[in-house]
Amino acid sequence: MKAFKQLLFSAILLISACVQAAVFGSLRGIVHDPSHRPVPGAKITLRAAHSDYTQWAETGDEGEFAFQAVPAGEYVVSVAQPGFEPAKLPVTVSASAAPLV
Repeated sequence: MKAFKQLLFSAILLISACVQAAVFGSLRGIVHDPSHRPVPGAKITLRAAHSDYTQWAETGDEGEFAFQAVPAGEYVVSVAQPGFEPAKLPVTVSASAAPLV
């Protein structure tokens, strides 16, 4: 979290993992700029911490994004948008919890 705050791109990722099945979850979030305005068109990458599993998404008009049927495990969510410094945030997808980061 410290590294995330130090980045020029001070986006706020509101991420929650929701249960779909015993070993899968979904991941949703919203990307905001430093003025708390949504950032549309940001490139979001979900990369597994311990495998080659990767998914990509792009934020919508309100800065929202979602990943469906994500295997439970540890991930890094990366946000990239021209004009901003890239940001990364670790997140755990679990079938038994729905953390809000």
